[in-house]
Amino acid sequence: MYKRNGSTRKMKKKVGVTVTVIILFVILMFPTVYQIKDGGSVEYRAVFYQVTKWHRYEGMLDSDKSRPIYYDGTEVKVFGITVYNNAENMVYIYCK
Repeated sequence: MYKRNGSTRKMKKKVGVTVTVIILFVILMFPTVYQIKDGGSVEYRAVFYQVTKWHRYEGMLDSDKSRPIYYDGTEVKVFGITVYNNAENMVYIYCK
């Protein structure tokens, strides 16, 4: 007769731990969305990363009061360290 040893229990335990870690990792990767009340910026935050799509109102251009200035662009942080940032002040020109 076949004798059952502890190797099958160990294998089931390893598979269970691996599946639990993968599920936990996937859950932690889903971001929470925050609307920032600064002119239209949106921030996506998860445990491991943060993505901010900036659209912040900075005021009007001194020489021409009909041209607003916005801080506009995207910033990506991984574990709190900025890895990408192309945000800059932009002057918008509106056509009538």
